[in-house]
Amino acid sequence: MFHTWEFPLWSTTDQQSGRKGAGNNSLNGGVGLAFNLLIAGFVAYVMTGFSYTIDGVNLLIKGGFRWKATIAISTITKIVETNNPISSPAASLDRLAIHYNIRNAVMISPKDKKSFVEELLKINPAIEVKWKKG
Repeated sequence: MFHTWEFPLWSTTDQQSGRKGAGNNSLNGGVGLAFNLLIAGFVAYVMTGFSYTIDGVNLLIKGGFRWKATIAISTITKIVETNNPISSPAASLDRLAIHYNIRNAVMISPKDKKSFVEELLKINPAIEVKWKKG
């Protein structure tokens, strides 16, 4: 018996009947379901796996599986409210751009942006804050 494999891997054509998916192949459906569940789980983890913690004098940012950053709050010069879609550890487009160390920036999306900025200002009152109008 000869099967031709098409993309995606779990779709087969039975050569005897000529019908797609008609063969008794154990890959029919199972691999597709597993693949889709794996992708959905990864997307869910990435979208919910972000955290921003103010730890004394540092801002700790964690995102995804292994991405971590530590920013000394004393090096933060400016915070700008933005909707920039550039890739960053933020699950939302309603973001804050944190500018630090003269030329570095990271975008984050804390749930309560105003309270988050207020906490940073308590530690470094020299931070310039720019909110969008409206």
